Amino acid sequence: MSATTGTYDALLVQVWKNSQGAYPIEAQAAYNIPGGDWQTCPLCVLVLAGCTQTSCDNAKLYFATEGVLTVTAFDPTAPGTFDAVITDAKLKEVTIVDGASTLVPGGGTWCMEDQVFLGPVSVTAP
Repeated sequence: MSATTGTYDALLVQVWKNSQGAYPIEAQAAYNIPGGDWQTCPLCVLVLAGCTQTSCDNAKLYFATEGVLTVTAFDPTAPGTFDAVITDAKLKEVTIVDGASTLVPGGGTWCMEDQVFLGPVSVTAP
């Protein structure tokens, strides 16, 4: 939380189950972040910049278009664990409407180098 603005930035890593109902990642493995579209990517990385204590509704969204996700622990059974490192990630400002992401013309960029995250798994239906 920024002391001057009262906002914070949130990192969201979304892993969608494949057509066989399994998660396409496992611990102790590295995966290229595929980019593409929020609605169809199997492994998505998103930064929500400018969240407040009550909402991220007005945050700017930055979608990863490249990079590597190295998973160190993954247990999808809530409240399981999802620990990983994001390396060499480049994110571009997008809007997301009805699940589809669209690049913001002249929008900002965000870069991540060796961003470690350790967190619980939150399971939601797509």
